[in-house]
Amino acid sequence: MLNVIRAGMMTAVQDGGRSGYRHLGISQGGVLDQPAMKMANLLVGNAPDAAVLEITLGQFCAEITRPGWLALTGADCHARLDGKPLWTGWRFAVRPGQQVKLALPKHGMRSYLALSGGFDVPPVLQSRSTDIQSGDGRSGGQMGARRRQSGGRAAATAADAANGD
Repeated sequence: MLNVIRAGMMTAVQDGGRSGYRHLGISQGGVLDQPAMKMANLLVGNAPDAAVLEITLGQFCAEITRPGWLALTGADCHARLDGKPLWTGWRFAVRPGQQVKLALPKHGMRSYLALSGGFDVPPVLQSRSTDIQSGDGRSGGQMGARRRQSGGRAAATAADAANGD
């Protein structure tokens, strides 16, 4: 997992979306770039449709809290892991305490961050995707919408956001 220090303009937990609910007025949602999500997940050993962080326009910073693999795909955001470059489309070994930072993208708009083991966000209607427009509790893991104070700095986890903490 990771602690989000700065969520940027918009960071949300997304997966392949939820289907079969449109007749109830619930949109499918999900990532905007399915191939980027699938590639990030496959690089870290997750199922192709596992939840990822969809980071819009960079400006994101998070601290790694467990060892594993991290992959970034999508927009080129001058990503860094403890100040060293992270290239899109590659996987990197991570350990607790390291920080991943994304700047404004040079090309593209959305980056996708996957961690081995995925994100601990409970599924709602068979999906972990954030539905921002619903505004009725189906919003899953929207970062930046809710934060808690931890050790004097703003921090959030996907599970915190999903639980409204």
